[in-house]
Amino acid sequence: MSIIPGFQGLVSRFAPVPETTQGRPRGSARLAGALLLAGPALLLACAEGAPTGRGLVAVDDGTRPADLEIEVSEHDHDHDDAPGQVRSYFHDFGAVPQGDVVSHVFRLENTDPVPLTITRMTPSCGCTVPAISYRAADGNVVLGRPTAEPEILVLPPGAIADLQVRIDTGRIRQINARKLLSVRITTDSAVDPFLTLECSIVTQQSFRTENEKVNVGKIAESVGGRGNGRIIQYGDSGNRIAGLGIVTEGFTASVVEEEATGNAVWRVEVEALPPLAIGPINATVELLTVTPDGEPSRPYSVQVSGLVRPDLELRPERVILREFQSDGGATMSSKLISNVPGRRFILLSATVEGKVADRIAVEFAPVEPDSRGKSAHWTIEVSALPGIEEERFSGAIRLALDDPQIPELTLTYAGF
Repeated sequence: MSIIPGFQGLVSRFAPVPETTQGRPRGSARLAGALLLAGPALLLACAEGAPTGRGLVAVDDGTRPADLEIEVSEHDHDHDDAPGQVRSYFHDFGAVPQGDVVSHVFRLENTDPVPLTITRMTPSCGCTVPAISYRAADGNVVLGRPTAEPEILVLPPGAIADLQVRIDTGRIRQINARKLLSVRITTDSAVDPFLTLECSIVTQQSFRTENEKVNVGKIAESVGGRGNGRIIQYGDSGNRIAGLGIVTEGFTASVVEEEATGNAVWRVEVEALPPLAIGPINATVELLTVTPDGEPSRPYSVQVSGLVRPDLELRPERVILREFQSDGGATMSSKLISNVPGRRFILLSATVEGKVADRIAVEFAPVEPDSRGKSAHWTIEVSALPGIEEERFSGAIRLALDDPQIPELTLTYAGF
């Protein structure tokens, strides 16, 4: 005789689920008494050889601190532990420096008398990655699949699996505060198909960067630029900045402590050295740190951001002629801008190339030119004249400049 799984918890309030011998329960009289007490609320199923285990359970490895007690909610249906009892499915990592990767291995036993299939392992956070395996009777290690296709792992009766929970603290945004992470395991056990493993962790950060990054701004490729930011002592570790570590190639940096009340503050100066690659800046300045006792501690990384632009830039680099007027023509404009402070130039000429070049007109003019006609900003107007028969067309406009470093630029056009 066995109890329908849905009523397992109710029965366990009156009598623990007994151990089994050759597939049959011991302590029959005690169990029968519990069923009579439960009364009509219990449904009984008479099925010879029905499962008598507890599904997949966590095995206490005896490594937890004796004084570690985690309260169990009355709504926690996954486990039978009493409030205040040390849980074998819980691990406390304590305080971990941000950026460290830590792991813990839970030992899980299949207590069912039949093979148990693990169909899903769902972590509560993207920072958490579970991996499971067990050692077969022949001594070989059987690794679980990373996905549930067709299943993650089939665990024989009585086998014990190792489930490693790996946590990347660099992906945890909750800093200097306790965070509870979990892995929800789903199985095909007819007795209890669910098990939840929990980990507690405090991601410790000793410093923070004001505004998150040091920004050197929008700078020209041949000029470079500078930026600065403040590093503020954070948390209660008492660690301090001791100097510079590794700096991304093409950048220089310096760090000095500022006078401040309360938490210590350091100012970081960063310079991007030309020539620079056009596009977003993603650099790092490493700061060496020490503990209050002067011992080396984990370096702190400061992110550097910004945007490198061409010395002379067309905005946009391609004009699209598609809003044709009733007379059959269309006009679009672009700008030619110097991103180098004080750099002025003259746009000498514009030569149109392409299949419909004879029907494309270009006009340009300086914005606030100096006495020599030089300007740091030119407007360029491109027009498609009436009479273009092609449904789609494209080409290029060669712009001649008096700039010795950049004598020519190309503006492309297209129409449809």
